[in-house]
Amino acid sequence: MTLAREFAVTSTPADSGKTSALEILTSVGEVVYDWTLRTDRLVWGANALEVIGVPGFDAIATGKAWRALIDPESGDSREDAIASAPNTDDGRGVPYASAYRLRPQGPSGPSVPVEDVGRWYADSRGRPERAQGVIRLAGARRAAEGVSRFDPLTGQLDRTHLLAALGEALPAIVAARKPAAFLLVSVDGLAEVNESLGIAAGDQVIAEAARRIRAQLRAGDIVGRYSGSLLGILVMNCSERAMARAAERFATAARKGILEIGAAPIGIAVTIGGVSLPRQARTTEEAMLGAERALRQARRVSPGGFAVLAPDGPRPMSPLRYQKLCQEIVAGLNDRRLALAFEVVVDPTGAAVGRKASPVVVTDRGDRILAEDLGAVAARAGLSEMIDQRALELALAELGAAAAADLSLPVSAESLSAGRLVAQWKSATLRHPEIAGRLTIEVAVPLLAARPDACRHFAAEARAVGLGVAVTGFGVGPVALEDLRLIAPRRVELAPGLTERALAGPEEAAYVAALAGLVRAIGAEPCCTGVAAPRAARALAAQGLARFSGPFTADGPAGAGAAPATALA
Repeated sequence: MTLAREFAVTSTPADSGKTSALEILTSVGEVVYDWTLRTDRLVWGANALEVIGVPGFDAIATGKAWRALIDPESGDSREDAIASAPNTDDGRGVPYASAYRLRPQGPSGPSVPVEDVGRWYADSRGRPERAQGVIRLAGARRAAEGVSRFDPLTGQLDRTHLLAALGEALPAIVAARKPAAFLLVSVDGLAEVNESLGIAAGDQVIAEAARRIRAQLRAGDIVGRYSGSLLGILVMNCSERAMARAAERFATAARKGILEIGAAPIGIAVTIGGVSLPRQARTTEEAMLGAERALRQARRVSPGGFAVLAPDGPRPMSPLRYQKLCQEIVAGLNDRRLALAFEVVVDPTGAAVGRKASPVVVTDRGDRILAEDLGAVAARAGLSEMIDQRALELALAELGAAAAADLSLPVSAESLSAGRLVAQWKSATLRHPEIAGRLTIEVAVPLLAARPDACRHFAAEARAVGLGVAVTGFGVGPVALEDLRLIAPRRVELAPGLTERALAGPEEAAYVAALAGLVRAIGAEPCCTGVAAPRAARALAAQGLARFSGPFTADGPAGAGAAPATALA
């Protein structure tokens, strides 16, 4: 007797006549099964052929036969879900759930989304021996409900169900004391693809990136579309050290091979940010905020790379913290409590040749809001241009106080098109010509890639009044070399993540040397930041880099403080 026949009881609703449980299951696209793992025998309800659409029971009589119908690029199989279940059987069975796509007509046939839920029961040794459950053909059932678990573009979980899966997994992660990770993957360079080839081409890039990354997941891992060009990945049983390896695996898979869209070859690049569960996040909101913050760090420091919240760093910024920081920044601007922090820049001999400046806000309690939080909050609150203008005032005062000073200062996207910084500098140099040529404005690679025309216009205006332009973060992330050449930078700073690569071996050193050669070929000076030790600086100098900054230069006059009294603005 089949399970469906055992299950079949009749019901007589007042207005619908006699209806069996089997007919109800069929009407909603569901069928029950009983799977014996030892023999691999798979017994189905009597409505299986009608619901699933296979030609006969032989096609689904074993677990092996069922696996052969699963799209290999879809979600976890039933075996994956059972293997990754965090609990042990206490006699009542262990629940499992998985979602994948099935091809009932074979590999060349159409695929349909399937939800597979049930309980597995253990043998005397605690190993899964039997599984009983129900599959739901999501296409039929969800069509009636007008909703789907899957994102139509990528075929992976949509945002709602991705976050629901994350929320369901977190209690088990905490209880099992097994770390996990939540990653956000940003598909880079879509603005250029959309502009040159159309939005449909950009959608193809997102879908292909999702497909390549999905193929790298292990049993129990989950991927879904977080929003727009962002994918979210829950990586189970993943320590903080393993998180970096997983991110590199995903990034390598995404960029492997060229995607042909019409006659245009497209390379795929991604930037990844991650948060460790449950140490850095115990709720869905904390995991989202932490991963988003880590992704912002990666975009700013190492586009095309990976960043994780520092093991001893603060928790993700909550809405309350954002509001408080925003108020502190506004008060600091009004009370002129914005200052500059400096990092010494040295040449290959170790001689100081300049300083990198970054703005900080000193609160009324004496605490400092450093560049990382300052930039993140200012960009969201629309305060970046005000901060840039005040930072330039302080830089001008610093230049006036130190005759040999050579400063560099970052610029935000908001200031790029406004023109006020250039006008402010021009006014100061007319009154104090001795400062001309001693300030360099830094444009980050993501900004150049996203707004190349605005960057070129800004660079032309800056050069016309004696401002230097530098590009930071070169070597990771997409940027057109022609755009780099046209802004004619004074210096090009390699991304911090490349520093250690020069020490990793001859191939990596050759890569860094090639980047330095490209920079020199466009008439710019190659530089590097994030250099941790003199040994790294010597290795980079051997590859042709000319200026260095980082922790090993900390003995110089670094730190934040009020600007000197001499004012030029």
